[in-house]
Amino acid sequence: AVSDCYMPVDGEVSGVNEKLKNEADLINKSPYENGWLIQAIVDEKTKNDITKNLMNENQYSKFLETTEEAADH
Repeated sequence: AVSDCYMPVDGEVSGVNEKLKNEADLINKSPYENGWLIQAIVDEKTKNDITKNLMNENQYSKFLETTEEAADH
């Protein structure tokens, strides 16, 4: 299935992962290495304003753990 891809920032697409045309399952198999979708150029002010509220991988894992714990109670 194909759907639109929304970014949390304004920017210019500077690269597209051509490997996904033939190997779409890379998105699930290797999201941090080979399964990336696009590269984008974002100005510094926008990047700093928006990304300060985004979670990195470790923060998101901890968030999921607390969410799962809350759901168990």
